[in-house]
Amino acid sequence: MRRISLVVIAFVWLWAPPAFSAEPRAYAEGLLWRIESPTAPPSYVFGTVHITDPRVQELVLDMLDTVGRLNSISLEIVPSPEMAAAAAQRMFSFNGPALSQRVGLPLFEETLSAAAPYGLNANVLEQFKPWAVAVTLSLPVSELRAQAAGRLNSEKLIKSYAENNQIALHGIETLDEQLGLFDGLSEVKQVEMLRLAVQYADRTDELFAKLVNDYLARDLESVYRMMEEFSVGQRGDLREFYESQLIEGRNRKMVERIQPRLAEGRALIAVGALHLPDEFGVLRLLEKRGYTVKRMSVSN
Repeated sequence: MRRISLVVIAFVWLWAPPAFSAEPRAYAEGLLWRIESPTAPPSYVFGTVHITDPRVQELVLDMLDTVGRLNSISLEIVPSPEMAAAAAQRMFSFNGPALSQRVGLPLFEETLSAAAPYGLNANVLEQFKPWAVAVTLSLPVSELRAQAAGRLNSEKLIKSYAENNQIALHGIETLDEQLGLFDGLSEVKQVEMLRLAVQYADRTDELFAKLVNDYLARDLESVYRMMEEFSVGQRGDLREFYESQLIEGRNRKMVERIQPRLAEGRALIAVGALHLPDEFGVLRLLEKRGYTVKRMSVSN
């Protein structure tokens, strides 16, 4: 159960599929941004990737050194053991039809093969919701094992920093809001989501490594394009969900909910990096509210 819940939490935070555009996106280069207004001390927005890679953790620590004294830190969700247990429960459909009935035997057999390296057998898989299996297959086994062994991902590292330095810590979203987006998908879309994850199962390590390298290069444009292929492929029926709900809708809520922290000043807002760029990204939305947004460099 602990292993399963870690997979869900890590990937829901990581997985922010792109808006679809051939044009270069605004704010698609860089990870740390200074947010200025005439009425408060400056604050900062940092784009995270929610994994345990040591290079990423070194970058996070350098970022914290760069921003200096803080009054508050806001994360998408503040991680906790209780949240992990609740996430695991949301993955299962205890009273509904078995997964093989929901997706059909051919796809179930393919899913069983793809899930074997994760230690998931047929009896366990039968209880999963289709979207939850797709989420699980989208993380490499090595990352799952690292988190299960207790290695800190970016959010847990930032949370630990806040606690050790007695900095106020805030959550921007709730677990129910995040996982509710997936639970609200139609059966057809959930099945298509699983089908795509199975299709790419043998490339998970490759795509994950590219994601990390592009992130470390501060190249969010490349991350967008890679995630476009990985998360959507040619599935037009999933596109509206990704664009309007998983990205734009959440971005608007984030910007609204961080206003009290920005009004206080010296706030760090740390959210998934793919929430930052584009015309409906967090940074452009802040700019439209009158904030001055300046890129900052972070060495690692």
